[in-house]
Amino acid sequence: MMRTSALAFMAVALLSGCTSATYKGNVRPVSPGVGAPGFADTVDSLTPTFRWKADSKAPCTDDGPSPCVYDFAIWDWGEQYAQGTSTVFEWGPTLYRRERLTRPEHTVELPLVPDSRFLWSVRLRTGDTVSAWGTYDFTSFAVVTVVDGKNWRYPFKTPRAEAKGAPPRAPPPPGGAPQQGAAR
Repeated sequence: MMRTSALAFMAVALLSGCTSATYKGNVRPVSPGVGAPGFADTVDSLTPTFRWKADSKAPCTDDGPSPCVYDFAIWDWGEQYAQGTSTVFEWGPTLYRRERLTRPEHTVELPLVPDSRFLWSVRLRTGDTVSAWGTYDFTSFAVVTVVDGKNWRYPFKTPRAEAKGAPPRAPPPPGGAPQQGAAR
């Protein structure tokens, strides 16, 4: 019985996949969660709220005598193409950015395009010093494949549509300029 249970657990783990992540920078994402880009969390709204926390190595705290100040940004998903035996990914342009936030969360003020993938990140400001954008490295295991990624911003997906006020889904305009009324 124990052997059968162990084999069943291993089979489920291999088939469902798992991801390990190593975060870089002084900020850690809280919500939406972060996994492999192919398994990005779907946010609950086209104007989602993002949450993060300063890690223990940050030169500030979210609730102490040296308060943290953050910059927040969202990028278009970008392009993926084959190069030899590897897949190369180049993220797209910045679509949304807010600076000097004093709380470890931000609600997007412009609706994002429904049913789309994006990347987000946060960086820290300490006086005149601005850190690099937070990224993560990941390794995903699924069935018999292993996928590694280095220096990824945090992926997420938007829901298919909302009852009211959802901008229509349209192909991106030439040059990647934002659509009127929607962050894309």
